[in-house]
Amino acid sequence: MDPLFLAPGQSGTMNLTFTVPNGPVGIQISGVVPVETFPTNSYLSGIGDWSSDVLAVLPYSYTLG
Repeated sequence: MDPLFLAPGQSGTMNLTFTVPNGPVGIQISGVVPVETFPTNSYLSGIGDWSSDVLAVLPYSYTLG
């Protein structure tokens, strides 16, 4: 995982890679990607406040084939 650290007012680009599962042609796959905030010190240390704020939930879907 490559987290994106942004200060207030900054913008950035996140790259996502989807691993396509094996399955019959024509099967539809869907899900969501939540975009959340976490306290920087919790991520770096592994301890602390792991509560988050959900900024957006990005839906995706595709069809195998």
